[in-house]
Amino acid sequence: MLTKMKKIQIIILAIIALFLPLQNYAQVSTVISNTTKQIVKIITKRSGTELSKFGGETAVKQAVVKIAKESGEEALKLTEKYVATHGIRALSAIESSPKIVLLALEKCPTQLKERLITISKKNNEFVKKLGSEGLILESKFAGLGEKIAPLSDDITRVAHSNLSKLEVKNLASNVIPLEAVKKQHPSAFNKFVDDIKKAPANTVKLLNDNPKVLFTGAALMTFVNAKNDLIGPNGHLVKPLKATGWIAVAVSTFCGFLFCVWVFQKLNLWNIIKKTKQTNN
Repeated sequence: MLTKMKKIQIIILAIIALFLPLQNYAQVSTVISNTTKQIVKIITKRSGTELSKFGGETAVKQAVVKIAKESGEEALKLTEKYVATHGIRALSAIESSPKIVLLALEKCPTQLKERLITISKKNNEFVKKLGSEGLILESKFAGLGEKIAPLSDDITRVAHSNLSKLEVKNLASNVIPLEAVKKQHPSAFNKFVDDIKKAPANTVKLLNDNPKVLFTGAALMTFVNAKNDLIGPNGHLVKPLKATGWIAVAVSTFCGFLFCVWVFQKLNLWNIIKKTKQTNN
C-alpha cells in the first residue's frame, strides 16, 4: 500500500511532468511567432511582391515551424540572418533541409552562398543526398558534388577546400573504383582518406597515374578491375582499347593483308615461287 506522503509525491511529479512540456511549448511558440514577424518585416522592406509570391505570413510561419522542429531555436536565428542578406529565397532553401543547408551556409565562402541557396531551393532529396559538404562542392563545381559526395564527407571536404576544378574532375573519374575499394577493403579505403587529407593534390595525381603507390594487393586489383584498366610497366595504368580501337585494329590488319596479296600478284611472286619449287625437284 502506498503511504499518503508517497501518493502526494507521485501527484506532484505528474503535475511537473505535464507542466514542463507546456512551458517549453509556450517558449517555442513565442520564438516562432517573433521569428515569423521579424522575417515578414524584413521581406516587406526588401520587396512588396516577395512575400505574396512565397504565400504570405502563413507560409512563412509554416517554414519557421519546420525549421524550429528539425533544428531548434539557434537555427531560427541563423535563418533570420540569411533572410536579411538573401531574401525569401534563403527561407525557401533552408526549409528544404534545415540542418544540411544551414551548416553548409555557415561553412561555405561568401561568394558561393547565393548559388548554394539556388541549388537548395530546387530539390529536397537532392540536398539530402549531397549533405552539407557535397552541397558546398556542388555550389563550387557544378555536377561534381553529386559524384564525389557518396564517397565520404572527409573526401568531399578536401575536394571543395583544397583541390582545383581539374583535380576534382580527376577524382570524380575514379569514384567507381574507389567505391569498390571502400566496399571490399575498408581499411585500404580509410588509408586513402588519410592520404588525401594529408596531401590532396599529390594523392589525386597518384590515383590517376600510379595507384600502385596508394593501394596494394587485393585492394589494388579491386581498384584496377573496377576501373576496367590494366597495370602497365612501373605500375602505371594503361587503358584498354575501346570498341572503336578494336575496329581500327581489325581494319588495319585486313588492309595489310590485302596489300600483301596485291604485292605478290604485282611482282608475280606466286609463279616465281612455283618455278623455284619445280627446279628444286
